[in-house]
Amino acid sequence: MQAARNPLVSVLIPAFNASSFLERAVTSALNQTLKSLEIVIVDDASTDGTYELAEHLSAKHGIIRVVALRENGGPAVARNAAMQAASGEWLAILDADDAYDADHLERLQLIASQHYADVILSNFCYFDPASHTRGSEGVSQQDLPRSVDRYEYVASARPYLSHQDWGLLKPMLRAAFVKSHSISYPTFSRHGEDFLMMLDCLLAGGKVVISPSPTYLYTHRGHGWSRTSIDYQAMVAQSAALIRDPRIAYDPEMVRLLKSRIAAVERLAGENRGRSLLKDRRFGELLLRAVTDYHVRSATARLVLRRLRNLFVSARIGA
Repeated sequence: MQAARNPLVSVLIPAFNASSFLERAVTSALNQTLKSLEIVIVDDASTDGTYELAEHLSAKHGIIRVVALRENGGPAVARNAAMQAASGEWLAILDADDAYDADHLERLQLIASQHYADVILSNFCYFDPASHTRGSEGVSQQDLPRSVDRYEYVASARPYLSHQDWGLLKPMLRAAFVKSHSISYPTFSRHGEDFLMMLDCLLAGGKVVISPSPTYLYTHRGHGWSRTSIDYQAMVAQSAALIRDPRIAYDPEMVRLLKSRIAAVERLAGENRGRSLLKDRRFGELLLRAVTDYHVRSATARLVLRRLRNLFVSARIGA
């Protein structure tokens, strides 16, 4: 397949130490029913042969271009490099450990043309690559695509809701919109950068439409493929900084929603830390953190009660 002179879509794949799964992502892009595309792989200074694999795929398929970064900068830096190298009218994000359904881009393009959108957010489903089975959807499917404003997005981009955090939704962006508003991924962030970039799009007046079909295959992070550095405290600090942003500080509803997001992420951080310490049997550190951190204390209490309940049920069944 040869590269189109003016591709409709550029698929952007940032890759770091992804040699064991990169080809799966690339193959899913090559197999799209929409053919006017190019694929831009950005190797983020990998040390495992990712760059060599990307070059091999590029030599085999004319629509693939490879960009190599000299230093590891994280997903935001790699995505920005891909955006700068892309020549498509639309920019579609694909993480190296994920994949597309074959009609993913065609569906998004149809929605874009029907709604005159600047950004399309794709619904996703969890996918197990070992068994090739689909799991739950990120967002409950609606009958039709619909526009999303800044309030709904922020309200939906946090844990502990009936659906998954909308910060996980991967976008397809109109290149002209991104360029005219100087929008890029925030390079200071290695976790939660999707949320920050999408909020910039909304604050710039971009028309954002959500696609209800779960055509983005999100590999469950339990497989160990993800290279994301989890940093919930950084996400809390980023949301707190947004409250002081002049574009937001005047808006009491946005401030309220961001404070709700901060509380939810702090709870998640506490539960994650408490679960980790309990699993590693680091009871002294767990006790100290439980005394000083309400979220760790609360999470630990829930985990202990759950284990006691399970033991009680097992004992009754055994009797």
